[in-house]
Amino acid sequence: LHVLSLGYSYDDVGLLSTIAGVGIALGNIPAGMLTTVCGPRFVLLVHCVLFTSSAALSCAASRVEAHLALPFFVASFLLLGTAESVGLLAGNTFMGSTAHSSLRGRAGSTQGGIVRCAASVGPLVGGMIAQAIGPIAVYALQVILAMLCAIAIRVLMPLTSATQDISTSGAMPRRADSPHGGSLSMADVVREHWRLLLSASTFVGLASYLRKSRELIFPLEGHERGLSQAEVGRYASLSFLVDFALFPVAGILMDRLGRTRTGALSFVLTMLSFLILQRNSPETFAMFAILGGIANGIQSGLTATFGADLA
Repeated sequence: LHVLSLGYSYDDVGLLSTIAGVGIALGNIPAGMLTTVCGPRFVLLVHCVLFTSSAALSCAASRVEAHLALPFFVASFLLLGTAESVGLLAGNTFMGSTAHSSLRGRAGSTQGGIVRCAASVGPLVGGMIAQAIGPIAVYALQVILAMLCAIAIRVLMPLTSATQDISTSGAMPRRADSPHGGSLSMADVVREHWRLLLSASTFVGLASYLRKSRELIFPLEGHERGLSQAEVGRYASLSFLVDFALFPVAGILMDRLGRTRTGALSFVLTMLSFLILQRNSPETFAMFAILGGIANGIQSGLTATFGADLA
């Protein structure tokens, strides 16, 4: 909404969303290597630094001429996507090393539920602050929260190894013929498990695509319908509140029905919520928010659990 308010088009918003996706893609492999070497706690601290830098760049974009702001937003969204990728991978690694496989569905859904709890409050508070004070105040609040998160990680999070697995009562087995202490190289992993990696990546990629599409629809569709920032924030908060309420159900579904069936049900409900938007009325936007929240809520922690299972 801030980008649109500066006079940029929907194409520019789409470009920024794509740039964030590029950041996610570029961050995955380096984040995996860094997690293996330094552990998930260090990588989560890197995530906080990247997120803070992204918010600072968006804040800087608000203080320059409107026609000069786009490069700042491009850099901000690139760092934001990288931060998301780094944080997700480190969080998944930490969960996989500390939660038993029989409980990972519920552990992953709880992790996702906490994220959704914040997401249900964020749009509401952010929309009110942006409307009352301005977007710079929202970015400043993001910087402060990221710093507090970094302090909490440093103080409260225990040190763990990327190869630790509580399900096997210790470190993961390593190959005896590998040159670096028996650890598998990236090429070994791809060569031996490319079919599994391809199918899993397609599944997780589709889940991420639908989730990001839903998040992007709120500001774009809200702007198209003439809603204020606070009104868009209320609809988004309603959706994420429904999302948050279902995270215990998601854990049970994943552990009992399986990850794939739970994800497929979520995909169907998400696409139905998109179809509802064909009618232009406040009721349909509210129905989209609620059904989209249900769809995303039942796959709470799905990506984290899926990744922990594969690891």
